[in-house]
Amino acid sequence: MIDFATQKDHPEIIPVWQSGFDDNADDVAEFLAGTDGFCDRLVFREGEKIFAEMNIIRCELSAEGKRVSAVYFYALATLPEYRGRGIMSSMIRFALDKYAADGISYAMIVPAEEGLVGYYRRFGFEPICGAKIADIPSESIFDFPIQTTKLSPSQLKELRDSRKGNNAVFSVEYIDFALRFCEMTAVEFDGGYAIFEQGDDRVRIIEFDGEVNRMLSAVKGLCKSEIYRVYLPDDSLIGEKVCRGMVCPLGESVKLNKAQIGLIMD
Repeated sequence: MIDFATQKDHPEIIPVWQSGFDDNADDVAEFLAGTDGFCDRLVFREGEKIFAEMNIIRCELSAEGKRVSAVYFYALATLPEYRGRGIMSSMIRFALDKYAADGISYAMIVPAEEGLVGYYRRFGFEPICGAKIADIPSESIFDFPIQTTKLSPSQLKELRDSRKGNNAVFSVEYIDFALRFCEMTAVEFDGGYAIFEQGDDRVRIIEFDGEVNRMLSAVKGLCKSEIYRVYLPDDSLIGEKVCRGMVCPLGESVKLNKAQIGLIMD
């Protein structure tokens, strides 16, 4: 049976989530508690036993110059012993039909690995959020003296919402939670902004807007690392092509040729 989870289901959801992702129980519990205000959760259960779960973050998409409703499917998982039975496929179809009936225009998802792109295509998702991932050595980054200002969630939202093109639009609540949960920092510099996190072996730039060399100099000036991992536009001359998101039009919505989700909690 497919239905929507409630807070009392959180303890049962945690081990299902962990069966698909390398996250500890405390982090999963924090996510579930912290996103209840803007996230729906679908589960597949028999009696009290939950076999599969998926999180559906309510958001918007700036598409073809208009702001339309959207949902972002996140952290889909099925217990190993129940995989291969079509459970997750039935949940995805249920969710797409349900949100289409509710008047939602688009569904978005970021495949956890490239091998899942073909799987999600079966349901109408297309990989139109392309990027190239590149690891830039510190010595290759110019040391421009660039002044930066740390952004609050509301300031970051304003900058993100002002971008041109087809882009996911998240609430202040989502942005605030994502920054805290993933320990990300958002800064503005002259000509753009950057969202990044400091890892053990590299700095990872989750999203940016503006000239790439100025952005890298700005981030390098704030946190020192040997390597800076950045997701560049898909027409960049360097980097390995990856899928940073797929979009499925719902109802009568038109197909998009290009879009960006960004601010991904991965």
